Amino acid sequence: MALGERRGLAAVVAAAGRPWPGQARPGARLADYLEAPANADGDASYVERAPGTDANDVLARGRAAMSARRQCGFSLVELAVVLVIIGLLLRGGIAALDAGMEQARRAEQRRQLEHVRSALYGFAMSRGRLPCADREPRDGREDYRRGRCEAGAGHGALPWVTLGVGRRDAWGHPLYYSVAANPGGNLEDFADAPAAPGASSFGLADAGNRDVANGAGELLAEDVPAVVVSFGPQGGQLWTAGGFQCPAGAGLSADERENCDGDQTFVDAGYRVAGDAAGRFDDMLTWVPGAVLKARMVDAGRLP
Repeated sequence: MALGERRGLAAVVAAAGRPWPGQARPGARLADYLEAPANADGDASYVERAPGTDANDVLARGRAAMSARRQCGFSLVELAVVLVIIGLLLRGGIAALDAGMEQARRAEQRRQLEHVRSALYGFAMSRGRLPCADREPRDGREDYRRGRCEAGAGHGALPWVTLGVGRRDAWGHPLYYSVAANPGGNLEDFADAPAAPGASSFGLADAGNRDVANGAGELLAEDVPAVVVSFGPQGGQLWTAGGFQCPAGAGLSADERENCDGDQTFVDAGYRVAGDAAGRFDDMLTWVPGAVLKARMVDAGRLP
């Protein structure tokens, strides 16, 4: 650019109140300007740079931004503490949910056992006897033939088809059923066919031979004709594809094993968790009291 042209341009820019290229802006720093290479005609011209774009300013702004991000974020220790707290809350919530679901199942099972006991009363009033148990293979029907229970049918699965009740308990397993016998008579006096139509297989003086005790060994019911047991969550260890079994090493407490060992004594110890000093107990029972059964038979006209 010729000298005259530059002076003319400077005059125009000065009139407009703006610095011309190469002229220092009032208050500007030297670092705000960067000398450009000479033009082709040999003149050196200067290109104005935006304030704050030199390397020092850029680095300073970068450091300030990183510092701000560090102040707004979390350290690894803080994140670890937050994760631990979340884990504890989740574990407590899951435990509370499991406990709630277990209580709901137990309430459902209690209703089912009451329904089963009513069905046993109804069967006795209509047939004059209690049903036999359902042995292997389990088809839901009592093992009853020629007027009496088949061998061993005093214990087994509840005959749910015969009674018209639900097949499984609240945990998805069969119910255990034990029908009582008259100690002085044959094994299935309460389940044998009545001696005459409209009569009863047992009399007012007959008694069962099943006893139910609490966890302290105190009798809750004596000489009952029938007992029904739900083994709760442990039922899957007892009702297997190979049949019913009561293994000693299945993690059952002494009271729970008493309900599956096939004898005439049962335990209703109430609910105990696994950490209890007496051992876990989550079986649920119901039974048919002899006095109530006989009163129902009198009402039905089968006993005098």
